[in-house]
Amino acid sequence: MSFEWASYVFASLGAGVLSIGVGVYTWRKRPAPGAKMIAIIALAGALWAFCNIFQVMTTDLAAMLFWDSVKTIGVVTIPVAWFALSLEYSGHGELMTRRFWVLVCLEPCASIVLTWTDHLHGLVHMSPRVAIIGPFPYLEYELGAGFMVALAYGYLLLGLGAALITWKLLHLSHFYYPQTAALLAAMILPTISHIVWSAGLLPFPTLDLTPILFSFSSLLFAWAVLRQGLLGIVPLALDSAVRSMNDGVIVLDEEDRVVHLNPAMEQIVGQRTIDVRGLPADQLLSGWSELRGLALSREYGRKEIAWSENPGHPHYEVRIAPLRDKSENPVGTLFVLHGITDLRHAQEALQQRALELTARNEELDAYAHTVAHGLKNMLQLMISHCALLMVSHSEMSPDKLQTTLEQIEIAAQKMNDIIESLMLLSGIRKETLTLEPLNMVPIIDEVKNRLGAMIEEYHADIILPESWPTALGYAPWIEEVWDNYISNAIRYGGSPPRVYLGGEETEDGMVRFWVRDNGDGIPKEKWPLIFSSFGSVEYNGAKGHGLGLSIVERIVKKLGGTVALESSSGAGSTFTFTLPRTKHPEARE
Repeated sequence: MSFEWASYVFASLGAGVLSIGVGVYTWRKRPAPGAKMIAIIALAGALWAFCNIFQVMTTDLAAMLFWDSVKTIGVVTIPVAWFALSLEYSGHGELMTRRFWVLVCLEPCASIVLTWTDHLHGLVHMSPRVAIIGPFPYLEYELGAGFMVALAYGYLLLGLGAALITWKLLHLSHFYYPQTAALLAAMILPTISHIVWSAGLLPFPTLDLTPILFSFSSLLFAWAVLRQGLLGIVPLALDSAVRSMNDGVIVLDEEDRVVHLNPAMEQIVGQRTIDVRGLPADQLLSGWSELRGLALSREYGRKEIAWSENPGHPHYEVRIAPLRDKSENPVGTLFVLHGITDLRHAQEALQQRALELTARNEELDAYAHTVAHGLKNMLQLMISHCALLMVSHSEMSPDKLQTTLEQIEIAAQKMNDIIESLMLLSGIRKETLTLEPLNMVPIIDEVKNRLGAMIEEYHADIILPESWPTALGYAPWIEEVWDNYISNAIRYGGSPPRVYLGGEETEDGMVRFWVRDNGDGIPKEKWPLIFSSFGSVEYNGAKGHGLGLSIVERIVKKLGGTVALESSSGAGSTFTFTLPRTKHPEARE
């Protein structure tokens, strides 16, 4: 036993044992991405090393051919496993379907079959024989066509895997460089060794150092697994996941320089990673003061920020976390921006709705008090008159009896008016209708007929325009609007009341209608209460139940218009409302 022979055998034995250790360890972690393939590569390398040992321990041709055939199983398995590992590591694991395995493994399986049946056709080893150089016996043969095809196919898979990882490496953060470099070196070194051996460039043709170098590869795999977390996170696959995220991601190094932006963040800031990599964060975020301040202060946790103070700009929830290496040393900062604009708008809408409901409830409370008080007064009046009639009707003169009955009728009519107003208000809130062109002439005629008794009682003069502009609306509701405006103008106008009606088109696509009286006017401090409050407003010595103008405001608002008041002391009041100009019928809810 020579020193050279013993050194080679023990080196190969150590390489095999080391590869088995790495293979068993990684196989136990096979649920992790890439673990199975690393285990297969390591175990195949161990098989290769042990077969080389058995080959140099015999001079029998049949034994050498047998161990060479066994070795072929490991030799053709490594390129396939390496190519699969590169796909999984680079985030393309979805390509490894059943069809993929059938196609990729077709040639290796054929090579194994050809090797084991080589004595029948000689397509792998042509003219095999035993040769001895120094202390090393080896299998000498001419390369057959099957051997050359297997060799070319194996190099192709190894090259494709290395090229894929190298290309993807260019798109990674430098945090992933050590483990990726270890992964590439673990395959490139044995591959170079095998190329040199296949070309016959070694002084001892039998000394195939490839399996020994696989022990070095196993050490690199072990280092990447134990120290660099190779199986804990597959960085290229992780990078692929980050790139597909809808949330914006910024990675800064320990000096607050930009390392990576995912596509979502590139869209947010309007910059590409390739253009800003290495740029200080405060420069990248110079137009985004809140995020820039967070980047410089390194306040870890969650914050809510807006792109700017202007309404309508995007809002984000920013999650900030430190990046640390295996020794817990800080190496950078991670920012994740989650868009919450829709959520923020929904919250603002809910808050606005809550404010509206609160205001409406307050109005309803005020109105309930006012209406209840009015109804109670009317009922008390009716009850007292009815009680009087029950006790004294036989003693009453006909005139007194008639007056009492008229007062009961008036109180009942007022109660009916309040109830009808309530029913109209309920319909305004619930009804869906289609707006149509309005002909104001018959609408005004109907209102004048309804108010005929009042017009005659007050000797009111209603002055109409020569023509009316056409607007979109809902005729029954517009009658109520005119009824409220005109009756108020008569009730609170001069003596006798002169009520002017009119309408005109405005530049904003609306039609403005008005009712002007000749009364004393309404004090300016009471203007805000005219339409917005359900409570009654007393002016010009009169007071109502406070519902009419509130209904007007809601009718006009639902029809797409607005109401307004103009008044000055001693010059009367002008109540207006607007409606959309006629274009085509449109639905309102």
